[in-house]
Amino acid sequence: MTCRKESGGPFKHFAVFAPSAVEIIRATHYWTSRSAAKRHFCTTCGSHLFENLQGSHEVEINAGCLDEPDQLPPAYEVWCQRRESWLPDLDIPRYPANREV
Repeated sequence: MTCRKESGGPFKHFAVFAPSAVEIIRATHYWTSRSAAKRHFCTTCGSHLFENLQGSHEVEINAGCLDEPDQLPPAYEVWCQRRESWLPDLDIPRYPANREV
């Protein structure tokens, strides 16, 4: 539910990268959610940019802040136990909660 509230929609589209593949070149503001995810925001406009879970081997970059988000089609869905029934089916793996890494 935190992702829905943060995105303002029924789901969030993000790209997953290894931390070693991501270079952050500017300071961000962040807050840590109950799940221990550190959610980073632009210091100028407040847009949510990316997040990482403490101890995780992934960085989730919000696709909406990228120049060409259509170059990153979904590869899987997580938290499908809360998936809206009216969303069209995608032919990709689904996970009821977080995906095991």
